[in-house]
Amino acid sequence: MVNDRTLFERLAEPNPQRGHVTRLDVARLRRSVLNHLRNMLNSRHGHAPAQPDYGIPDLNEFMFGFPESKEPMRQAIQTSIEKYEPRLKNVRATWVPDEDDPLNIRFEITARLVTDDKDLPVSFTTNVGSVGGIDVLE
Repeated sequence: MVNDRTLFERLAEPNPQRGHVTRLDVARLRRSVLNHLRNMLNSRHGHAPAQPDYGIPDLNEFMFGFPESKEPMRQAIQTSIEKYEPRLKNVRATWVPDEDDPLNIRFEITARLVTDDKDLPVSFTTNVGSVGGIDVLE
């Protein structure tokens, strides 16, 4: 059974009243995935000693070569999600150009959210901030 919260979410906020639930809360699962993507895409390689490739490379490596570096940045985002977010499959990250602001770096992430019954389509948008963080939105 797919759990709608990560292990750390369950440890941080145990809910003994909830008991054993047989029906998956898809909205909670989506929020959990969204929170994990936010954390993962704002982590840099080398910050998790147990998994040195968790997260993405330092964005400064990409910013100096933009716009030529958009493909390596896209690939880094997609590869990290494929490897470290098992609740998503068929992940595709796509660069979304912004004609009004050509220096705005945005990617759309589309995937299938794995559930017990059927896989559901999901999409998220990332925006690379001016201070180097990545915002992930539904």
